[in-house]
Amino acid sequence: MSNIRPVALGMLLGLSAFGQARNEYSINGTVRNAVTGEPVKNVLVSITKMPAMGQLGGPPAGLPEDPQLKGVLSGPGGEFRFEGLTAGPYVYQAERPGFARAGAEGTFVLPKDSSAAALKVNLTPLGAIEGKVVNQFDEPLEKVLLNVYSLKIREGEKIVDNVGTVWTDDRGLFHLAYLDPGNYCVKVVGRRGGTETHLGLAGMRYASWEGFSPVYFGGATEIGSATPMAVAAGTRVRADFRLETQPIFKIRGKVQGYSGQEGVIFQLLQGDDRAEPSRAVFDASTGEFAVLDVPTGMYRLRAQQEQTRGEVTVNVGSGDVSGVSIALLPAPPVKGIMRSVGGRADAIHEPNPCQLNLFPRWYQDAVYVPRWQENGQFSLDGVFPGEYLVRFQCFGAYVQSASFGATDLLANPSLTIRAEAPAAIEVNYTPGGGSLQVKFTNPVPPAGAVLLVPAFSASVGPELKPANRFDAGQVGEDMYQFSNLAPGDYMIYVLPKFEDVEFRNPAFLRTLSGGASIHIEDGKTTEAAIARVSQ
Repeated sequence: MSNIRPVALGMLLGLSAFGQARNEYSINGTVRNAVTGEPVKNVLVSITKMPAMGQLGGPPAGLPEDPQLKGVLSGPGGEFRFEGLTAGPYVYQAERPGFARAGAEGTFVLPKDSSAAALKVNLTPLGAIEGKVVNQFDEPLEKVLLNVYSLKIREGEKIVDNVGTVWTDDRGLFHLAYLDPGNYCVKVVGRRGGTETHLGLAGMRYASWEGFSPVYFGGATEIGSATPMAVAAGTRVRADFRLETQPIFKIRGKVQGYSGQEGVIFQLLQGDDRAEPSRAVFDASTGEFAVLDVPTGMYRLRAQQEQTRGEVTVNVGSGDVSGVSIALLPAPPVKGIMRSVGGRADAIHEPNPCQLNLFPRWYQDAVYVPRWQENGQFSLDGVFPGEYLVRFQCFGAYVQSASFGATDLLANPSLTIRAEAPAAIEVNYTPGGGSLQVKFTNPVPPAGAVLLVPAFSASVGPELKPANRFDAGQVGEDMYQFSNLAPGDYMIYVLPKFEDVEFRNPAFLRTLSGGASIHIEDGKTTEAAIARVSQ
């Protein structure tokens, strides 16, 4: 025991001397409103030290670990300061309710040049949509449910996200705050309520004798023709509705094949727009239902549980409709097969190297992935009737052809699933493919990207690479890497902005100019140098 204590004491003294010997630094900055320029107080500013190469698994044994995360609140003038920091790279971010998180982050390295020692953080204020809902007599309508959708570009495709649901008060007013700057659509869905499930068919707590049809702000009945509203940073945008109210009726009937352990959702559809839950009551003991607030018209009435769905056509005239029967059935699986065709002898032949996913068009709130079986066969389960987008991703191979019945999925990467047993998806892939290294000899814009567009239809479509590409290790040059490319001719475009590039839209591709042509060969890596940003 007498020999252990001096050794331990020596180690502690050594570590203490190490901590005293290392240099410590500080960093300060200011947070301001990106729109008004005014300082913002009570902003949580946090910094995290990035691990050095060789320390990703932690510091060497026996050395004290540096604090990796620190946070402070900005003062009345938006000021903040961190002290006791060691040399190295850091990531910082700032957040406060009412401001966007995007853009409120960055990096710095200590020690820092004294001429640029202070951090300047700009927070973008969020926006809001508000409005009033009245009838044709300018009387306010209460308990009206509205959905707010954001229009975004994801993976080169325009999609719709439901970012909020609100309802009107007794003055017909609604307000949805904390919206990121962007484009939005607002839809009047119906009366607030959804489906109420009871043991015994009870009445809805809030009843009405008049109603209205769902509509988007601007008058459209489908999202594809709705007019977007631009919400700028820190602004409030008005969306007032004047609805034509009319007498409403009920649809009564019974659901067959439901599970008493799960709720049933009822939806009324007209056209191809997204189905919204309707106000309804459901008796879980007998399967009887009543859909409320139905104006005159022809509808598709849908009832759905988690894994089953049923749909019937209902014509509502001048009175209630009774005796409707809906049978809930599971969606038939979408089957397919993936085969290997051709390819070089030296290519790596992996089983099923290409992934296939289905996304619902417009509302990409679900993704369907294959369940693989033997010999490249697969099935996609739970895919109900509707229109879907197809996406391929390969590793060590490229898609040679893909079809769904008579549809060429490379020329037209979408398919429509119908109620009857769907056609099979057939995919042929070829092991191998070519690679492309794109070097940009001038500085790339910080938010820039490189777009690779095939000049032939037998491909999985354009590819977009953002500016945060890997480091080529050559000073003054930026490099982008594309792999598993089908042989053929391509066009390369350097774009000033990665966000909101609708590169899967042929109309957008026709607007591009200033690109460079390149030819890709199987099994080879092609290099291309570009000196300017495309138009």
